[in-house]
Amino acid sequence: MRAAIIALIFLVGAVLANPAALAKRGCNANNCLRAVRATKRESIGLRFCSDFMGIRPDYTFTTENQFTITEGETTVYATTVTETITTTTGTAETTITAAPAKKRDDWDPEGDDAYLEGRGDILSKCSTDDAKLTSACQCFLSGRPVSTEVITEYTWAVETIPTLTDTFVVTTTLSVEAKATYLPLIKNPGFDDPVDAVRDWVIFDTEYGCPDCTYEIAPNAGSSSPPNSFKGNWVDSPGVFRFQQPVQLQAGKWYKFKFEYKTVSPSAPQAFIAFELADSYPVTVIGATNQWQTAESVPILADDLHASDALLVVWFFLLGGITGRTETFYFDSFKIWEVEAPS
Repeated sequence: MRAAIIALIFLVGAVLANPAALAKRGCNANNCLRAVRATKRESIGLRFCSDFMGIRPDYTFTTENQFTITEGETTVYATTVTETITTTTGTAETTITAAPAKKRDDWDPEGDDAYLEGRGDILSKCSTDDAKLTSACQCFLSGRPVSTEVITEYTWAVETIPTLTDTFVVTTTLSVEAKATYLPLIKNPGFDDPVDAVRDWVIFDTEYGCPDCTYEIAPNAGSSSPPNSFKGNWVDSPGVFRFQQPVQLQAGKWYKFKFEYKTVSPSAPQAFIAFELADSYPVTVIGATNQWQTAESVPILADDLHASDALLVVWFFLLGGITGRTETFYFDSFKIWEVEAPS
């Protein structure tokens, strides 16, 4: 078994003023800082200042390998020494969420109205003055603690059945179901951000030769990550619709990613969807229906050139041959995970 510990460090101090300097100078307790502190719940001020200051978790990856040999009838060892294990993937899944960015104190789904009310009060007191807002948020966020989360990944194990008699031996190989641990590297993966549903995504609807293409956020209607999905309307043209997001990978690691998609038409055999990560060779899907399906990439190596700012790109259109064509595509539930290097 291999245990991977991911520390999610909320680097408030890295982007704020020097704490010693703040202590020496003191915070200017003006109306703006009072408004940040006086929200109904502390989580409102934390969320507002984190968004305003552009604070994001910093992910540090540490891997620890453990191998256990049990003396006697049963031995457990790494599966790299056998070729008889059958792999089963996708039967057990765990999704890891970046807790510092998503869970703020006692935040709850019904708190959106309270946040918008508190945000409006802060902006009215600060007169949308960036200097006042920066000073107030620096004081409010200074000295916040570090949060960590422990994630366990499961690898294959082999068990050998002991001898039944002195002369006849029966040996079998048992496998543990594969588990995919989804990493919190894709931001806003289901287009469900309560303030900006396309936050962290860059949308190219008309820039690639499709002047009449549009997009909107629509109910997910059956995908695995409610409540929203991305809806792209492709209108007859020689161009394509494209959207993308930069993803921070670890150089030397292998990754795969997947997402869910569908069209409005019950059958759209001319639907063409291509996707890639870190300038790898694009994978394509041809044909779609009005039922959600899953597209999955091949294993992709994060090399030194692309790891720190790897682009996850999706583009789509209808293959040629019929004039006056339109089609609506839906996308949702983007997930990424680490895999072993291909043999």
